[in-house]
Amino acid sequence: MSDRDDLTPIAHLLIGRVMLRRAPSELVYREHLALVPQPGLRHACVVIGLLVPKGGLVRSRRTLLPRVPIYILVSIIPETFGGMITVALQRASAFADLDHRKIEVLTKSPNMVDQDVRTQQLRSSGQISDNVRIRNVWSDLETRSDEALAGFPSRVDPLTPTADELPLPEETNQSRRLSEDGAVLQIDRFRSDGTRAICDERDVEHRGEAGGRLITLFTRDGRPRAQWRSERQLYHAWLDWVIGADESILIVDSATAGNVFFDYQRDNVTTVQAIHNHHLLQMRSNERGGVAPSVMRMLTHLDWFDAVAILTARQQAGFLEAGFVSENSFVAPNMLAHPAAKPSAERERSGGVIVARQVTQKRLDHALDALARARAEGIHTQVDIFGLGPLTGRLTRQAAKLGLSEVVDWKGYDSNAKASFGTASFTLMSSRYEGHPVALLEAMSAGCIPIVYDIEFGPSDVVTDGVDGFLVPPGDIEGMAEALIKLHGMTNRQRARMRKAAIRRSRDFSPANVTKVWGEQLAKAQKRKTTLRARKLDAELIAVSLTAKGLHLRLKVTSEMGGDMRDVMLGWIGRGRDAYGRVPAQAKKTRGGLVIEGTVTAAELKAIEGNSALDLYAFVRGSATWGRTRIASSGVQMPKARDGLLPYTTAGGNLSVRREA
Repeated sequence: MSDRDDLTPIAHLLIGRVMLRRAPSELVYREHLALVPQPGLRHACVVIGLLVPKGGLVRSRRTLLPRVPIYILVSIIPETFGGMITVALQRASAFADLDHRKIEVLTKSPNMVDQDVRTQQLRSSGQISDNVRIRNVWSDLETRSDEALAGFPSRVDPLTPTADELPLPEETNQSRRLSEDGAVLQIDRFRSDGTRAICDERDVEHRGEAGGRLITLFTRDGRPRAQWRSERQLYHAWLDWVIGADESILIVDSATAGNVFFDYQRDNVTTVQAIHNHHLLQMRSNERGGVAPSVMRMLTHLDWFDAVAILTARQQAGFLEAGFVSENSFVAPNMLAHPAAKPSAERERSGGVIVARQVTQKRLDHALDALARARAEGIHTQVDIFGLGPLTGRLTRQAAKLGLSEVVDWKGYDSNAKASFGTASFTLMSSRYEGHPVALLEAMSAGCIPIVYDIEFGPSDVVTDGVDGFLVPPGDIEGMAEALIKLHGMTNRQRARMRKAAIRRSRDFSPANVTKVWGEQLAKAQKRKTTLRARKLDAELIAVSLTAKGLHLRLKVTSEMGGDMRDVMLGWIGRGRDAYGRVPAQAKKTRGGLVIEGTVTAAELKAIEGNSALDLYAFVRGSATWGRTRIASSGVQMPKARDGLLPYTTAGGNLSVRREA
């Protein structure tokens, strides 16, 4: 044996492969001969005694997910919640249980109860795994010891003097100071021992007048420990403290949270934004659901995330076509975390169930009309409707008017409503739009035959018409009624065959299958991760023309990005309505910078309605840099209006397009 032989001591090999979490009865003593290098000797022979599992050594476990901590972030987990939070918690539980790891679900709501209490509540109700823990920034600040918070990063240095402490309340942990007109100027949050934990001042600029903000964390002896000028700063500092320097993955599982954390970029953290809703449809003029400004801010910064998870391939294609995302997107459907119920061997063919919030999006008035039309054809059904919402009163009146009062049973909210799928023959889904409806998967898993509008998105990605359910053209009430009549007329054997097909199809969305997809995509996101740095970008309009094809622009761009400029695009953001998009542009390097040329098509300009306008932007992305800027247009001659559209220079000197007055 050569002096240069590089032998790994057997002890190291064995220790690395022995499973430590074993009962004593499962272990046996084994002696092993090892050659260990010793100073002045080639090798010394020693005997090593080890406890090893019966049956031999166990190979290292292969994980489904990357071997780094994974955090899931939502804004709030209210006492009662719907699909989006359910999906996030189910995914967290699947990740934890299938991959044998601990998962923390992070929340930022200032109104949350103690995080340990909330964790236990959700575990007891079966809504999260015992391996999932809920963690809240405000609860951390109020309950952690001074020693634990010693490393909490401050964004204000040196610390600024704070307002006087407010009186300690008797029945709550918060005190408020208000202005004469009722505006909140200060909130003090207290620990259970009565010490002030947080002072949130909102009249920093002028005492007694709202303006400026300072959030201060105090030690238990009353000394300021850390300060931030905004909640955003505080939330980012909290993530730095929670995650630390370890390589990690952060999945932002709500759009409103994405508004706060799109710019949370760290070299050691791979960020993923999960898309749950059909935001593209919400922006369309005929289906305006109203996209909140915070959600729009997230949507217009999807480039900043290392990856964007989209529920269906059709939705991903729409996001790609609109320019919302690029190579950083992937498809990962919702999972069927638990079967809705054990299917009943026998069920009444006329029994149906609908599980849906009673809001405009769900379009339950269509479902009621379809039931009434089927009833007029002699199909007598009995349907239970679970859910609440602002339209409950209107819908019950509609049901009475249609003669359905004895047909429809309004069940209200029931956290176990999905159990009804196990005994119902069919379910109706008449929504305007969806992401990837979990209720559809739950119904199919219980053999409850779905009759659904073929909307964007989800149903056609799950249901094969006539095989495991029925797809009906969107908004076709008559078609929904006809499908109900057809189902009612099928033989018992035909219905049983369709129920079995529905159950088989639902298994494709099992936690194991979906978690595997997430694992593969998260690993890819880690490999391509780049920490984007925002860079100053300037764009100056050279020429503009308005033709039948659209608005053609030519502009000069200069940037601190230097030569690292690619993915050059022209973009627009709506003013007065929800609109956003980007189109690729041609770029040519010159001595003075980069010349960009492209066209915003006539179809995109249709987003302009009434008093709304589109503000034009230039977008440039490099290998690790990103820039977006308005297009300066002062001094450039504008074309005449065409088809009612008029380009113009704003008061700020930038290019926009509006309807001709």
